[in-house]
Amino acid sequence: MKLGLSCEKVVSLYGFETGLKMIKDSGFDAVDIELCQYRREENSIFYKSEDEFISYFHNIKKICDDLELEISQTHGALVTCIPDENESAKIKWEADLELKASKILGSPYCVFHNVQYRHWENISMSDETMLSENKKFFQDFLSPLCEKYGVGFSLETHGKSMISTGAVVDFVGNANNFRKSFDSIESNYKSFCLDTGHANEAYFYGGTDVIETIKTLGKDIKTLHLHDNQGVYDSHLMPLIGANRGAIKWDEVFDTLAEVGYKGVYNWELNLRYYGNYLDKAVEFMGGFLRHFTENKGRIV
Repeated sequence: MKLGLSCEKVVSLYGFETGLKMIKDSGFDAVDIELCQYRREENSIFYKSEDEFISYFHNIKKICDDLELEISQTHGALVTCIPDENESAKIKWEADLELKASKILGSPYCVFHNVQYRHWENISMSDETMLSENKKFFQDFLSPLCEKYGVGFSLETHGKSMISTGAVVDFVGNANNFRKSFDSIESNYKSFCLDTGHANEAYFYGGTDVIETIKTLGKDIKTLHLHDNQGVYDSHLMPLIGANRGAIKWDEVFDTLAEVGYKGVYNWELNLRYYGNYLDKAVEFMGGFLRHFTENKGRIV
């Protein structure tokens, strides 16, 4: 079993060399490199020269290789399918760079968010629109780039969407809609990213629960964002157990992932900002605890 960690907060606080070594020393086998952090920041590496871009991501790859730390996945666009043409053009430009960076990093998958209700509220939120827009972005635009770079795209489960009437379960917060949307995309590069927190949040707004979501997505789940919440907010917590447990039944999550044949990295996507300047101590603890928790399939009490 390989244990992974989404590392953006660690490397932003300590730098890649120190931060990644900290993660490796704590017992993790792999990392998820967040690429969407470079979007819209005009001093970021996305706005530098070709040589600088290549050198920057080669350096991250070398640090990981020297540490024998796998880059199991990257995280791309949080927003993809929107009606504004100018914004869409920029999203596509950034998505191209995210896949290009993923290739340099040697990541087999780049995680992307799907179409969301909030962007289409005043235009159309029909199933046909959601399916069509998602297909146009991921099949017609992104899949050829995946072929070019040799990197797969992993579509992430959603939770709720905020619209004028309040919070509603997003279109792909229902696993059956998500499956239908996925199946409509013709691509050899597609897979699912199961985000347990998003799926759990969706359930409390009328979507499918985490276990049903895993069963519906099945063997096409290739990447994970594991984290906990209590159903009302996407809080990205450590797994909550005992008297203060969250709403996620972790023993069933691990059992069901095994049933559908999941063999990838067990990557945890946690809100590490909660730990402030004690993050180094928190990461040291997390590696051992999360390995114990994951290997015992959540059955530690």
